[in-house]
Amino acid sequence: LKSWEQAETVIGQWVAEAAAHGAQLLVFPEYASMTLAAQFSPAERDDLQAQLQALQALHARYLQLHAQLAKAHRIHLLAGSFPVLVDGHYRNRAHLFAPSGASGWQDKWTMTRFEAEHWGITAGESLKVFDTSLGRIGINICYDIEFPLLARAQVEAGATLILAPSCTDT
Repeated sequence: LKSWEQAETVIGQWVAEAAAHGAQLLVFPEYASMTLAAQFSPAERDDLQAQLQALQALHARYLQLHAQLAKAHRIHLLAGSFPVLVDGHYRNRAHLFAPSGASGWQDKWTMTRFEAEHWGITAGESLKVFDTSLGRIGINICYDIEFPLLARAQVEAGATLILAPSCTDT
């Protein structure tokens, strides 16, 4: 996705196609937002910390795009997680959008060594459950799903569906 316009077009086409086939809930992968780094200069693309920093300027537009798509297609949409800078630390955050365009977010709790050691990603502070017209939904981002006590806590809080977006190379 070498431009913001291309990102809007491609993501918009994927959502429209899924909605046209009757999808009510779309789940994008963990770190799908990192494809936006193709828009950056070669120096930024070659430096992970520079990518993370540059991505922050696109965060609001990224959220707005997904909110608009959820509303336009009357679907629930879990956007690809985004490395968000919070209080000087990056968090791997996934935003869930309702058909109204309203949203909530869940931060990843359990980092892989790569995320912690190379990216500097830190754990979230609260585990959430979202009330939706599809039922109560919890989100376990990638490695979180390997730790059943997280999902169990969400189920005990009423979750009937656990979304597990992941980015796995193997």
